[in-house]
Amino acid sequence: MLAIPSTWALLASSGALNAPPRILRASSGIVAGLTLFAPWFAEPDMPLLRAVCAAGSVLALFRNLDVYRDPRPWRVSQRILHLVALIDTRRVRLVEPRVDWASLGRAALFGVVSALAVGYMLVLGKPSSVAGYSLRWLAGAFFTYCSLEAFTALLTAGCRLFGAGLPRLHADPILAATLSEFWGKRWNLIVHQLLRDHCFRPLAARFGVTAAVFGTFCVSGLAHAWLVVAGSGFKLALSMGSFFLVQGALVLLEQRLVVRRWWRPLQHVWTVTMVLLPAPLLEEPLLTLLLGP
Repeated sequence: MLAIPSTWALLASSGALNAPPRILRASSGIVAGLTLFAPWFAEPDMPLLRAVCAAGSVLALFRNLDVYRDPRPWRVSQRILHLVALIDTRRVRLVEPRVDWASLGRAALFGVVSALAVGYMLVLGKPSSVAGYSLRWLAGAFFTYCSLEAFTALLTAGCRLFGAGLPRLHADPILAATLSEFWGKRWNLIVHQLLRDHCFRPLAARFGVTAAVFGTFCVSGLAHAWLVVAGSGFKLALSMGSFFLVQGALVLLEQRLVVRRWWRPLQHVWTVTMVLLPAPLLEEPLLTLLLGP
């Protein structure tokens, strides 16, 4: 059970160190890199805990880049808070504390659907047919979508209760007309911002937009694969990473097909189909972490 304390201790330490001169910056990067090993402090029979700690290690690397590349002066407390927070603290605004009933209602609704999806998969058990696996992956897709909706809504409501206003964290991806809109403007905007700032923009400036799009999906694939490596091994990690490589290729194909000019209902059909068809590559590793092999 040392995995979580060690992860957060290393995160806080790297944040405290991330300041001029260069020797401190380098030390901060080394400490942040050490968080990559924190998941192995958890027992092998706790794959979900290992995956959560791995997510913290990836977050540490990106948050350190936030601080390193931001020219403004940071107090030690600001750096540490930024490293251990799930959200970008620079985008939080002070607001009047209140109960955000809309976000709480959204969290409850999607939380119930997510729980029902998990319950169905538990009842279904390990499939023995193509139809069974198809139902498992479809239920997994519902779980993935609804659990992220519930989590971001609950996080928004919790912060608002204490007077912290957050930017939009998840923008109804089901309404996306194209894959570019789905991944670039709606899905998991916490991760999207990190990838945009530290992958897409630098790559686009040096190699062009096309290379930046695919390169960003490659980095996303590696980051997601690392979560699965820590919890379930390399085979399922390869599956997870492949999903994001496929999505990157499909986004580039979508641009060549000029999908944004298609009839609107056909755009939605394209987007939903291109997310769901490769979804087993993503869902099987996630479900193995959640439900076991």
